[in-house]
Amino acid sequence: MRRISPYRGIALALLSACSLLLAYPAPAAAVTPLTFSSTPSLAEGDQDDDGIPDDQDACPTEAGTAAYDGCPAPDSDGDGFADDVDQCPYDWGSADYNGCPIPDSDGDGVTDDLDQCPSDPGEYTNNGCPYWPDPDTDGDGLSDPSDACPADWGPLENGGCPWPDSDGDGVFDNDDVCPWTYGDPANYGCPASPADSDSDGVDDASDHCVYEPGTMANNGCPEPVAVPAPTFADKCGTANDGVVIPSAVGVDYAVNGVATSPGTVTASGSVSVSAVAAFGYTLAAETTAWSKTFTATPCPRVGNVSVTSPAKDRVKIVNREAKAMTLVFGTRSVPVPANSSRTITVVAPRITWTAVWGFAPRLLPRTGALVVT
Repeated sequence: MRRISPYRGIALALLSACSLLLAYPAPAAAVTPLTFSSTPSLAEGDQDDDGIPDDQDACPTEAGTAAYDGCPAPDSDGDGFADDVDQCPYDWGSADYNGCPIPDSDGDGVTDDLDQCPSDPGEYTNNGCPYWPDPDTDGDGLSDPSDACPADWGPLENGGCPWPDSDGDGVFDNDDVCPWTYGDPANYGCPASPADSDSDGVDDASDHCVYEPGTMANNGCPEPVAVPAPTFADKCGTANDGVVIPSAVGVDYAVNGVATSPGTVTASGSVSVSAVAAFGYTLAAETTAWSKTFTATPCPRVGNVSVTSPAKDRVKIVNREAKAMTLVFGTRSVPVPANSSRTITVVAPRITWTAVWGFAPRLLPRTGALVVT
């Protein structure tokens, strides 16, 4: 049934009243004014103009549809798109995606419309792009600045370096039960049998010190040995100075840090000698290091002098040293200055003489005999 607006009825009533007044004019003194109400009845009102009378409208002040008793269609996610047209009614979305959320293809929390790297998970602070890490040259998962061996693949727990193989048996130390003993990979890096963990020649079964090299005589334990001291020979001059290294079982010596075999070693200046235990031994001595500074004291020599008889009853003495000397023959003494000569008279067919240098302990006296002409 077609609904007639109450305002239309009012208009028709006014038009009819005017017609009656024109047809039957009343005396001027007897005119009575007509009054009309413009307020529609509640039964016919529709405040929200949605075509549903207010008395039948569950939401009279909100335009709606008959399907929802005059109320607006619900919008469960509050995105402005009614559920009946929203392809994602429970997820807030946008018009570009029919009420669905803007996608985030790489799942990094930055939607594709803002993500400059939509296919690579990244950081919001970097516009959705990842902060690319430092290079990892060897591909071991540890970036080069943090990798102790950037060019060699290695595990994180070893600083990015390959595990070492200390005994060179092909089994890395982290898997080698005997990392310091060459062994069989099939036996976890240990010798097949019998085992000798310290490689001292004594089987582990008989070795009282399995992990300390020792001697057979000491049941595989380090054998204590005495340490003979070296001998320093500081002689006159420099050519004859040296160190005598003793020969001792279980003791190795080094001169100035260089391993040295037993025997005499020529030395000069400051010299140090140290002793260390040989394999399988231990030093039973408190002193294992010695030092010596060699002197360069000149060696003594016979003084250079000549005594001749150039003429009858004459004796010539020539002192070729830089020190004064005295020539003694019999009870007579003749001083001769340094680098000079003297000629004296001697009445004797033959003399025996001795040349002595004063204040020259390195110049030894010289003795000779001369036939005087």
